[in-house]
Amino acid sequence: MQKVLVTDCESRKALCAVRSLGKQGFHVIAGSDKKINMSRSSKYCASFVHLPNPIDEKDIFLEELESVIDAYEIDVVMPMEDETVGLIISNIEVLNNTKTLLPEYDSFMIARDKGKTMKNAIEHGITCPTTYFLNDINELQEIISHIEYPAIIKPRLSSGSRGIAYVENSEQLNSKYKEIHEDYPLPIVQRYITGEFDKIQVLVILDQNHELKAACTYQGIREFPVEGGPVTLWKTISLPEIENKTIEFMKKIRWTGFAEVEFIVDQRTGEYFLMEINPRFSANIALAVQLGTDFPNVFAKLALNKKIDLLKNNKFEEYCQWLIPGDILNFVFNKDRFEQEIGYFLKKPTNIHYAIFSKDDFKPIVANVFSLILNTFGNIKNLKAKLSSSKR
Repeated sequence: MQKVLVTDCESRKALCAVRSLGKQGFHVIAGSDKKINMSRSSKYCASFVHLPNPIDEKDIFLEELESVIDAYEIDVVMPMEDETVGLIISNIEVLNNTKTLLPEYDSFMIARDKGKTMKNAIEHGITCPTTYFLNDINELQEIISHIEYPAIIKPRLSSGSRGIAYVENSEQLNSKYKEIHEDYPLPIVQRYITGEFDKIQVLVILDQNHELKAACTYQGIREFPVEGGPVTLWKTISLPEIENKTIEFMKKIRWTGFAEVEFIVDQRTGEYFLMEINPRFSANIALAVQLGTDFPNVFAKLALNKKIDLLKNNKFEEYCQWLIPGDILNFVFNKDRFEQEIGYFLKKPTNIHYAIFSKDDFKPIVANVFSLILNTFGNIKNLKAKLSSSKR
């Protein structure tokens, strides 16, 4: 039985990978710096190993990763987060003869660095929001009067919404840009696209020859934060033009492995804009996997140089909900909560799937709730400590 090490196993995408690989007959080892996590609780997880935090303890993480690979005789390493992917690519020698499916460093950075993403996309004819690139902080004054407002400032390297700021005028841009620059050097500035638009995610895996091997496209329906963030309810759709553009672009940058390519589509005009590429597994892979486009299985088999036929999702208008805590938080903070076409708890379509909950594998949902409670108490404790120290 071949062994796969899945890192960053506190995440729901890692849980999906553990379940997928376990069902396919792999011996799955889950790695994380969090002792309580969903993947460890899954019946498809054969073993759990503690791996240090790859952001705060890079060198120790790499040492421990190498030890785990040797001790467990790992066949495939499957990193789940941007930071872990980048760290392994930059230190690929730690894998020795163990397989993985990752791009070369230059390709990875085109996807990881939002400035490089936009420059390369524009060069290859993909529509992007008007974007300004600074090579020096002093260039800010040169562009500030040319920018169309509202605008958005985005770090070149970050994840989630960290470091992102919306600005309404040149004064806000001047102060916010300098503030963000302190933590995230030379962020990009983009025209903020207003109006009604759909959030589209194209999920792909390309093999070592940069050929497409799996694809699935989603449309986000709800998010948290409500104004824009990770999707909490989504569905499968077919958008051939965007899908073909995505595949062509990923081939041109010589991509290998998994990527999530995000667009927004203007509901009025149908015009689409590339927003970013996430060079790692999507948090939302569960729906694709449950419909048969099994990204973790494809990743593992390609890494092992096994032949894989092309898998493209052909089941559309299928829904998936990330209920706890994602869609519950949307319910709490969404002023239109009672006007939703698809309900949070009732009035759901029959073809709805769940990101975490599974009748076949119930323990992870319990672990999820327990870890949320622990995190909440931990945050309260940290807040009290900060308030206490500020009074001294």
